[in-house]
Amino acid sequence: MWRVRLWLAPRGSWREKVGRRIVNFFFKKTKDNQWISDLRVIGKLYKFPTNPNPLVSVVIPVYNHFEITLKCLKSLRQAKNNVSFEVILIDDCSEDKRFEKFLKKLNGINYIRNKENLGFLKSCNLGTKQARGNYILLLNNDTEVTDNWLDWLIETFNANPLAGAVGSKLVFPDGKLQEAGGIIWEDGSGWNYGRGESPDAPSYNFVREVDYCSGASLMIIRKLWENLGGFDETFSPAYYEDTDLCFRIREEGYKVMYQPFSKVIHYEGLTSGTDVNYGVKQFQKINCTKFVSKWKNVLYFHSNSNLLNDLQIKNRYKKGFVLFIDATTPTPDKDSGSIDSYNFMLILNNLGYAVTFIPQNLAFFDEYTINLQKMGIEVLYFPFIKSIESFLAEKGNLYDFVVLSRITVAREYIDIISSNLSKPRLIFNTVDLHYLRLQREALLRCDNILMEQSESTKKEELRVISLSDITILVSEKEKEIISELLPTAKTVVMPIPRVIPGRKNGYDSRRDILFLGGFQHLPNVDAVEYFLEQIWPLLSEELCDVKFLVAGSNMPGTFTGLGNSKNVELIGYVKNLDDIMHDIKITVAPIRYGAGVKGKIVTSLSYGVPCVATSIGIEGMGLEPEENILIGDSPLDFINCVSRVYYSRELWEKLSDNGLSFVKQKFSIEAATERWKEIIDCLKRG
Repeated sequence: MWRVRLWLAPRGSWREKVGRRIVNFFFKKTKDNQWISDLRVIGKLYKFPTNPNPLVSVVIPVYNHFEITLKCLKSLRQAKNNVSFEVILIDDCSEDKRFEKFLKKLNGINYIRNKENLGFLKSCNLGTKQARGNYILLLNNDTEVTDNWLDWLIETFNANPLAGAVGSKLVFPDGKLQEAGGIIWEDGSGWNYGRGESPDAPSYNFVREVDYCSGASLMIIRKLWENLGGFDETFSPAYYEDTDLCFRIREEGYKVMYQPFSKVIHYEGLTSGTDVNYGVKQFQKINCTKFVSKWKNVLYFHSNSNLLNDLQIKNRYKKGFVLFIDATTPTPDKDSGSIDSYNFMLILNNLGYAVTFIPQNLAFFDEYTINLQKMGIEVLYFPFIKSIESFLAEKGNLYDFVVLSRITVAREYIDIISSNLSKPRLIFNTVDLHYLRLQREALLRCDNILMEQSESTKKEELRVISLSDITILVSEKEKEIISELLPTAKTVVMPIPRVIPGRKNGYDSRRDILFLGGFQHLPNVDAVEYFLEQIWPLLSEELCDVKFLVAGSNMPGTFTGLGNSKNVELIGYVKNLDDIMHDIKITVAPIRYGAGVKGKIVTSLSYGVPCVATSIGIEGMGLEPEENILIGDSPLDFINCVSRVYYSRELWEKLSDNGLSFVKQKFSIEAATERWKEIIDCLKRG
């Protein structure tokens, strides 16, 4: 009991002083007892979890520097991670006896002490032989890890099937960036990319392929590590072994990736010093010569820093550069247009192009920005970029292609690009013909002011199309319209790209009717109001207990009272469509005006859910009424179509099968990828 009182004693009290004297007596009067506190945290208050089948084996080679090692272990134990891991500590015959006395007793740590000093490289090779995880994580003992650092590394492997190794972002204790992946030049010299800069800058915060990542925190597939035989002992005792490993990984057909969201603090130089003329550090020069001799044929293509710009330096493994500008950061869980922009950028990235995205509002948009960054898209935002105009003037000619998405964006920057930039080819992504949508709404509402807006927008869109190298349209109908208005314009119909989840449940296990759409898009608001006013009152009598569900983001306040209508349920935003689409029997798209291709229809058919729509809703999509869609342009026709498919298993299954087959062929990611290849080939040919 007295020991508890001493440990909990207030700082400066007599009990604390007595306790410290007792501790100093038993632990040889150490000058700084912080390590004792750390040891208690690691060894008693927190026990490393033991797992017979860990996903990751964290291998930490150590030689002396006891207190530093304790800090590393403490951070490793306290950092929040979902990934299961084991810790293998390789003591390279430390002279400090505290290692053997205390660390080998820590619960959950596999402590291995070398019989003789082998050096860093051989210690790593020896320690990894004890690994049980599917992945090996090499970690320096002069590091402190942060929350989710392991989770992010594993996610990188999951998202990149060809990834062989993934490294963390290394940060100095003062918060400055130490390394955002490594660069090797033709003479074998290396750069820690971003060293001394802000770790929050966009250039250092997207996943990308790199020459190498420091072995201070490097994860590799265990089977690949074993096939390669670990570190090449030619580079013993240390230096260039991690660089050589990364080059060998690439030689095997894998990629070395940098993961910025796996953050590790690295106390550089604490264990080996910084003087390249003394101690182990002198092998940095010696092993550089060995490395150049071994990899001279590869290094021939690595150029030097004077010949490359920053875009080329950080994207060595990309074949070209695309600048993509849209109104806002895509929110693909909320609206169809965002799904298109998001997938377009991923397609271009997968085709081997480095994609830089700028939202017109220059906003960092939390998880939506991060989602792009973790998929390998560089996102620029304030305060790291002050204006798009100045960025285009300064760096626009570094890009091969510029994509302007929507007329509201294109009209702002078309003149800067067409007049001042000589290199990039300009791609105008209409999303839909805005003027056509406004025109149809004006006719529906007999609104002269809206008609004037449509005419003004038409002039802007036609001007941008005429100045663009190629224009993306989303339907054959819109291509026909533009061909008549601007016969010389280069246009291409781009299928809206969708992941096709397929049908999970059959006819019998489904019920209810769904409208799905983002309600910042006014045609969707009109469609729901029209359906509830002119269709649902009669249809609900016929379908009895069937519910009409309304799902989508940004639901307007005018819908508030609709939830009181008979069998109407306002669901609102749905994060995962699987939660609803696998149980719905029919979707409806009672669109009365608009343009382009309706994402809600493609989404419905991609889940194998039959859809009843209007003629304007399916315009330009190539759908066949009674084969893969039902059409109802009047309230009574719409009611009849919904009733027919709802009560007929045969018709439901026919529409489901045919609709699913249709979108697989026309609106898959693969179909959109082929169209992007055609666009790029066309622009390269001039």
